[in-house]
Amino acid sequence: KTVRPDNVCFTAIINACANKNCSASDLTLAQKYFNRIQKPDVIAYGSIIKACIQAENIQYALSYINNMKENNVRANGHVYSQIITYFAKKCDADSSVTFLVKMLDDKIPANIHCFNSVINAYSRKGDINNAVLWLEKMERAKLQTDKYSYTCVITACSDKGQSGLAARLLERMR
Repeated sequence: KTVRPDNVCFTAIINACANKNCSASDLTLAQKYFNRIQKPDVIAYGSIIKACIQAENIQYALSYINNMKENNVRANGHVYSQIITYFAKKCDADSSVTFLVKMLDDKIPANIHCFNSVINAYSRKGDINNAVLWLEKMERAKLQTDKYSYTCVITACSDKGQSGLAARLLERMR
């Protein structure tokens, strides 16, 4: 009797390759096993996208998102969140917003982490207006803001000498 690996086994291998120190060879191995999956589901796609991001290969990650659409696999919040966070860490706030908007357009509820990533990216760029704009959009979306949501913007205000706005934001926290 032979035991044959299934999609769960292949996805587990992909996750093992997608560690924080994911190298190009780890990504190649992850892609090899991804290609052996009969019908990849959102979990398998999420895993290979994570491997691409950990290997700093955003172009491959984006190609897998396109591949998901071509294969009628609906992305979930986790998939979008990985992309949003990647761009935010690179201070590419506009790309983070692009994917947050796509997420919302696809009727996938965004969580606090997605909004905070966008707010942080704009704050780190010193773009206080857009950071405040996304903080307000987060509030309108009825998501519970946290200290991080405000602290990012308050710190950017401090860096830009906008103490009045920083004080008003602090008061809104209460």
